[in-house]
Amino acid sequence: MKKGFTLIELLAVIAILALISVITIPLVTKTINNSKESTEKRQIESIEQASENWFIKQKYSLSDNSKSFVVMLQTIIDDGYLDKTDVTNPNSGDTMNGCVRITYQQNQYQYKYSENDCNCIDSCTIIPEETVNNG
Repeated sequence: MKKGFTLIELLAVIAILALISVITIPLVTKTINNSKESTEKRQIESIEQASENWFIKQKYSLSDNSKSFVVMLQTIIDDGYLDKTDVTNPNSGDTMNGCVRITYQQNQYQYKYSENDCNCIDSCTIIPEETVNNG
């Protein structure tokens, strides 16, 4: 009596494994992508919270003429309100280097992180590292 598997049995096992992988790979990929998106949202919330803490400390040393400020992310890091390890983009692995737009609307300040839009619209003040008062 021969011991071993027939060709049909091996093909059946391969077909079952292929079916399992066709089902699980998209689910795993979707879970990983959802995790990266969630991590990025939490990082942006952390950046905006650090910006709020930075602005609370700095707002009296800034110009009162402007109702809008653009604070470079590097300024917030350099002033110790955010750790450099907290600003890694989970999708690309690159360091995030955008800015936070701080605007005064409806009797409160709004904080919005932007990776690309770091220009002033209307009258606003851009805050690079060299103009920040570390007092």
